[in-house]
Amino acid sequence: MKAVLNSIELTDLNRQDLSFAIPSFAPHLGLCDSLRCCGILQPPWIRAKADGTKIIVDGFKRLEWAFQESFERIRVLLFAAECDPVKLLLDRIEAKLFGPALNVAEKAQIVSKLVQNVAPEVMRSRYLPRLGIAAHPEAIRKWCRLAASDEHLLAAAALEEISDRTALELVDWEKEAQREIISLLKELRCSFSIQSEILERVREIALREESSELQVLNVPELAAIKDDKNRNHREKTQALRDWLYRRRYPRIKAREERFMRDLAASDLPARVRITPPPAFEGQNWQLQLFFGNPGELEQMLGDLQVFAGSAELRSLMGVGNGSSQRAQGHDRKV
Repeated sequence: MKAVLNSIELTDLNRQDLSFAIPSFAPHLGLCDSLRCCGILQPPWIRAKADGTKIIVDGFKRLEWAFQESFERIRVLLFAAECDPVKLLLDRIEAKLFGPALNVAEKAQIVSKLVQNVAPEVMRSRYLPRLGIAAHPEAIRKWCRLAASDEHLLAAAALEEISDRTALELVDWEKEAQREIISLLKELRCSFSIQSEILERVREIALREESSELQVLNVPELAAIKDDKNRNHREKTQALRDWLYRRRYPRIKAREERFMRDLAASDLPARVRITPPPAFEGQNWQLQLFFGNPGELEQMLGDLQVFAGSAELRSLMGVGNGSSQRAQGHDRKV
């Protein structure tokens, strides 16, 4: 493609034309200091259009700095009007693919532009592997939807306040619910795996209660956890997970709490632990013994023999109470 180094007036640029823009939604720390110290080392790419206007292809942040510093003219790499804009866009994408690591927001915008400008087979074979994105239609659809999302979602993904998986899940949420959950996750600063767990719980509760994600999130209990000044972010995260679990599985949680109360009040020998089956479903209870010598084990086994025939153990296990298992099954239907 024809391109020449040339000096242009900044006022000739049409800054509203963002055809080639791939914003990062994240600050470039030190860029302005570098520009003040060394100037613009790599000339921005500019495309001349047939109507005489000029648009930015590459170098948006450098040119923004030049405008802020009141530059009148700047040296650029100027592409002629007859240059193929699609080829120029692909060259820009190629440069970004082999430049600094791309964040989630940049990947989403690149995918969106590729969908509009290249054949699907070229996209799957050449570009998606470099981006680390699965070549499934549904995955591509979600990345495109992310590219078109509000800035608050793109910025949170770009700054790694939320994971790429979380960002892609949130594209199908209503905007107010997106804002609520992002604000919450930023406060919690939890791991990406726990982010996924929280989103899954909220989604399940909304489905179970036939409500929306926003309705699940807009409750006083959740706000109290988020705004609690006496808890650090890890304690808030655990409190939220417990609250979501109780709301998602109210009968199972009630059964767990009753089990713990009964266990604390029982005559179970010291240094013995009883563990119920997951969600109290099934018959595989576990018993753990901790002893230091044969005599201690012998005494413990004698005490356990008495405990095994007690009503306390039958109550702990819910023996003969089929209704509790039916209720727990109801919790898991949705």
